[in-house]
Amino acid sequence: MCYDKCVVSLDEAGECQIVKAELALKVRLSLEPAFQIIYWSICWLTFFISLIDILEGQHFSGISIFMSVTCLILLYFGFGSTLKLSKDSFELTYFRGFKKKSYSMFLLSKLVLSEQRTIQAEFADSAEPLVFYLNQKNKKKLVTAIQQLAPAVLIETAEAINQV
Repeated sequence: MCYDKCVVSLDEAGECQIVKAELALKVRLSLEPAFQIIYWSICWLTFFISLIDILEGQHFSGISIFMSVTCLILLYFGFGSTLKLSKDSFELTYFRGFKKKSYSMFLLSKLVLSEQRTIQAEFADSAEPLVFYLNQKNKKKLVTAIQQLAPAVLIETAEAINQV
């Protein structure tokens, strides 16, 4: 059998048992602000082009169907960016898995939060920090999950995060 993120443990009798690992947090990531504006503008543009074509011709045409399907695909992939946080892993997944980054929670040393949406995570084995974006509600969830899972991680609030 194949399990996603499973842990093997021994019971009292000494037999191996597979226990599914619990996710501590799973939230939706926001894209970089400039990229987010471009991406969602393209999504809305395809929606309105298909709507205009349907209303002008008063029937479905090939262009309207193509643009509607393109809009749905963009919506599907646009809402598929997630941050998964478990006891031992810190995983960022963009566009339903097309771009994945996975880090060890044990190497997380510092979390810098801006007043807006920017978050920098600094890891012990990496020279440059990981920058990602969350809304205010998900940022609060992330901070409480980090405090529970890794209380040794330093959490700072910054006025503005310098980006290179």
